[in-house]
Amino acid sequence: MYGMRVPELPGLQEPAKAPRAVGAQEVLQPLRETYSTQGDEVVVAIFEDLGRLREFMSEVPGELKKVTWPDWEQLRNATGVIIIFVLVVAGIIGVMDLVFRQIVDLIIRTLGG
Repeated sequence: MYGMRVPELPGLQEPAKAPRAVGAQEVLQPLRETYSTQGDEVVVAIFEDLGRLREFMSEVPGELKKVTWPDWEQLRNATGVIIIFVLVVAGIIGVMDLVFRQIVDLIIRTLGG
C-alpha cells in the first residue's frame, strides 16, 4: 500500500486458510479431548493447592504465637492516629472537590452553558 513494506516479524506464520465446511462430529471430538485433558490438569492442580493450604493452616497457630500483640495504650494511640489521618485526607479531598467544582462551573458559565 503506497509503496510501504510490511516489516517482517519474528515467528510470523503464513496467513490462515479459510476453514472448510465440516460436520459437527469433526469439530466436537477434538474439543472434547482438549477439555478432558484440561479438566484432568485442573483436578491435579486443585489437589496440589489443597495440600499447600493444609500445610499453611497447620503452621498458622505456631506463627500467631510468635506475634507481639500491642497493649491497650498502643492500640488506642494507633487508632487515634489513623482516625486523624483519615479526617485530614477527607478534608483535603473535600477542599479539592470544592475548588475543582468552582473551576468547572466557571468554565461552563464562560462558554455559555
